Amino acid sequence: MDIDVLLKQSAEAIVPSKDLRDRTLLRAVEATSCYPARTSLRKPVLAAVMVAVILGLASIGYASGLFSPRTMDEFTEQLGDSETQQSIIEQLGVPLDISVTSYGYTVTAEAMLNDGKVLAVLYRISREDGEPLLPADVVSYKNLIFSSWGAENLNYMPIYQDGDPMNYISYTPGDTEGYYLHTVVKNDPDAETYNFYFLSLQAWYTDAEENLTDRNASWKFDFTVAPAEEGLMLAENATFQKNGEEFLIRGIHVSPLSITVDYTVLSDTPSHRAEEVYETNSEGSVSSAINFHEEAFTDNINLVLRLKDGREIDLSTITEHNITNLLGWVEVKDPFDEEGAFIVHRGAVLPEIIPYEQMECVIFNDTEYKVTQDDDGKLE
Repeated sequence: MDIDVLLKQSAEAIVPSKDLRDRTLLRAVEATSCYPARTSLRKPVLAAVMVAVILGLASIGYASGLFSPRTMDEFTEQLGDSETQQSIIEQLGVPLDISVTSYGYTVTAEAMLNDGKVLAVLYRISREDGEPLLPADVVSYKNLIFSSWGAENLNYMPIYQDGDPMNYISYTPGDTEGYYLHTVVKNDPDAETYNFYFLSLQAWYTDAEENLTDRNASWKFDFTVAPAEEGLMLAENATFQKNGEEFLIRGIHVSPLSITVDYTVLSDTPSHRAEEVYETNSEGSVSSAINFHEEAFTDNINLVLRLKDGREIDLSTITEHNITNLLGWVEVKDPFDEEGAFIVHRGAVLPEIIPYEQMECVIFNDTEYKVTQDDDGKLE
């Protein structure tokens, strides 16, 4: 068919709103502008005329979903499958389709959810030859996992759900692919790049481990993080006292995906929180290090999301296998003896996507911060 006729028919059939056109074009740009080192974009870059066709058919594209059915299934399995939750997943979502192959195994960053603070990246793992990752008749299979991972500007941010404390790949023996939803928080909220790598793929059995790849196998992803829909920021620049310390809240970031809070220690911390320790090695030489007693920065400082139905989600700690750990960490900047050198990061990815309309307030250090809306339903 003549392309002019196709464009004319598309325009006459559907006239999308300006907002819809802008969002569609942004998605197209995001999907084709994230060029990581040592990776390949498996979808060809669209010519301008084809982008015009997509814009003409934008409503059809959004009606059928921003993501493929399988990608959406993987997101909803972890984060909720209601119509509202799926809509929010698409609002936060960016298609990626970025693949890296190492030692015969391909890891593909399928898509990302970005709430401006936390990134939830869905990876697909498959063999280059198309064979199953593990045979269907494998005995005593337990989990599939990467041996380790690392990042330049990201920290792991757990999904607050009951179950095993490690974030395993979702996989059934006999399948040709597995999926892994990895959630991280950006150290710098304004960072525009994502730098991340996985090392070596392993299968864990009831009483053994097996390396599926060479120990040197690695998958590195470097790409641009597209602008996100802004979350709600509460309690910016508020101060509070606890455990004999004074703190400044940088902000409580609230989104349907995650709740996080960053606060800085204002008091003269190093004078009574830093301790120099010495250790003598086998050769008789002495080395020294600084230990920081950080308990006063986190103890008895709660972080809770209360919903309008009265349910409360406590994001202060997580207890699994009878072990309780803090949800968060303390960042120590160098030099540590200057004001603002200790920054506390708390929070987690919510157990499921929770719309703002269902949120009553965030409770931090026993103080309630309302998640309020005006008469038009807009966040205040």
